[in-house]
Amino acid sequence: GLDGLALAEILIAIGIGAVIGLTTARRIAMTAMPQLVAAFHSLVGLAAVLVAAAAFEQKIKAAVDARRDGDFTIIARTDAIAVEGFEKAIERANLYAEAGADVVFVEAPESEDQAARVPNAVTRPALYNWCYGGKSPLLSAEHIAAMGYKFVLFTDALYAVSKTLIELYDEIKRTGTYLGYGERMLPFDEFNQLLDLDRVAALDEKYGG
Repeated sequence: GLDGLALAEILIAIGIGAVIGLTTARRIAMTAMPQLVAAFHSLVGLAAVLVAAAAFEQKIKAAVDARRDGDFTIIARTDAIAVEGFEKAIERANLYAEAGADVVFVEAPESEDQAARVPNAVTRPALYNWCYGGKSPLLSAEHIAAMGYKFVLFTDALYAVSKTLIELYDEIKRTGTYLGYGERMLPFDEFNQLLDLDRVAALDEKYGG
């Protein structure tokens, strides 16, 4: 069987709420833990270690063979720019595309010129990672689309959520309630609309018995 790390290397689900694309189909991103470690190492100044291209190619092929849902999209990421350079990163991206990835994600272009070259250099639609404090140029979504990218991932939206939660719990700690925070919260009815709970309730009534 697979150990925990091997399982984690096969598929990592990334929520699509921050992904702007040409379709609303559900998306699953495929990556590998060593590639994520490479990105983290790059941020904190440690030497990055990449998974072997051939090994990652096989993981993508395995995901393609295992796919059962037409809305399941495989996004292949490479962090190779920081370790092997731009051209090698493009080679990896195209290798992964040939293996069956639907979208390629060349992480951390080091300049706007590099970023602009990616969409025309790869053989599958390209994803751009917008990360505050990262190495990629912080361009507008419109500019990114004009370069030819089909998707942009605003991964650090989580930072904003984290700050909101800290402020909320600080309010509770200071006052014993969050009444002073209430006007910054989504009203209950709007929250239910966001979750489309009326549709869920209708399905429950139809099938729940």
